[in-house]
Amino acid sequence: MNILVVDNNRDIDQGISIHELVKVLESTGKCKVTRVKSMESFIRLGNIHKTDPWDGIILGGSNMSHSKRDKMLFDCIRTMIAARSHFPRAPTLGICFGMQTLAEAFGGRVKRLKSARGAPPTDLNRPVLDGWKQVTLDTQSCPIFQGLATPTLMKHYNSDVVKDIPPGFRSVGQSAEYDVVAIEAKDHLVWGVQFHPELSGKDGMKIIDNFLKVCGTVNNIKNQEHH
Repeated sequence: MNILVVDNNRDIDQGISIHELVKVLESTGKCKVTRVKSMESFIRLGNIHKTDPWDGIILGGSNMSHSKRDKMLFDCIRTMIAARSHFPRAPTLGICFGMQTLAEAFGGRVKRLKSARGAPPTDLNRPVLDGWKQVTLDTQSCPIFQGLATPTLMKHYNSDVVKDIPPGFRSVGQSAEYDVVAIEAKDHLVWGVQFHPELSGKDGMKIIDNFLKVCGTVNNIKNQEHH
């Protein structure tokens, strides 16, 4: 399978989670991973793969904040929309900033978290939530969470969260800190998680493996339709 990883960091050398995500994906032995940085790179690679399209798309985290409405943020949103329009049947997973980008692109809203004292953080480059947090996931009907115990612990590293779920999506994960830690639009093959499964050990690996299973199932259906 061909998996496209969109790196949303400002600098290619920033974002430890992106390096870990690629490493985890490659360690499964189930996919070939291509990591892209910019809209131009995506379009170029998309043109190359028109006859062999992406079997799955993962939008990674970022050292940016949705609270800072700069050009690069909107470039990330446009890249996501372009990816979906090029390959509408490619299952898509947004991680942390990637989930927030999905939410905004589909009509949802993202808000800034308050610090422990109830005030907005003064340093926008430092996350409000940093560490292991307990989350409750829909392990019954959400395919990427199947086989997990719930509640479970997942690694968070963020300062923004999804406030309003986009039309056509539903919440499939909650925590004590906020109401929405995971979203799903199953009919569109789109999922988002606020936490970092690539940094969350065995349970996080299970989520990634489940996502790859979805990609494989969809790919098999597409291949059967072509024969």
